[in-house]
Amino acid sequence: MFLFKYWSFWNFNWYLCSELGIVPLNGPLKMSIINTSILGGLMTYVYPKRINIKEKNIIIKDTKLKFLDLICHQMPLIRLYFSSQVSNICGLYSLIPVSIWIFYLEYIKINKNSIYKIKFNYLMYASGIISSFVGLLHHRPSLLYKLYI
Repeated sequence: MFLFKYWSFWNFNWYLCSELGIVPLNGPLKMSIINTSILGGLMTYVYPKRINIKEKNIIIKDTKLKFLDLICHQMPLIRLYFSSQVSNICGLYSLIPVSIWIFYLEYIKINKNSIYKIKFNYLMYASGIISSFVGLLHHRPSLLYKLYI
């Protein structure tokens, strides 16, 4: 149960279900993979550079943390890059599973700021910025062209 508080756990299982053909690789999953990869990489290599699981008195850092980041955050993104599946579902719908996860955290009375040792609002803002940028590039690819000219 202690892993349920981490979005990476939910995201990786969602990704595994898509690899097994249980759920489709759709826009919301793609958006979640992109966000998790970027934010997970930042938390691994920039700050806080560790996972502290108080329930089990485990601190994961350095090489083990980088390996976990590679498997749980970066491998789904690499696999997504080589995927040819096309989805008509907008990635904005990733708000539904994220909202369910946030309500779950409220229900079990977890202090959201203590999960990643970063203010939860900062993670939500960063995720919103990443999602907005990816959404603009997906829905308005001509914007990228205009930015470079």
